[in-house]
Amino acid sequence: MLPVERLQQMKYRIAIYPSETQRAGIHAMRRALDVLRKEGTTETIDGSLTTFKERDKIVGLDDWQKLEKRFLVVDEKKV
Repeated sequence: MLPVERLQQMKYRIAIYPSETQRAGIHAMRRALDVLRKEGTTETIDGSLTTFKERDKIVGLDDWQKLEKRFLVVDEKKV
């Protein structure tokens, strides 16, 4: 990708970087899996991992659980 300054010189006002976060995510996933494979734990990289609370917020866990409660029907006779 060209640096922002270069794009500005070329009179661009908007730049789209469609795969940068995806590429960064893939790199981070590979690193975490490599550490887990080699060490059997991710404790050594815990500081660079998203917390469970933050992950739950990002994926909208509360909203999904509300939908689940609303639409999940349990047949008490089969439980």
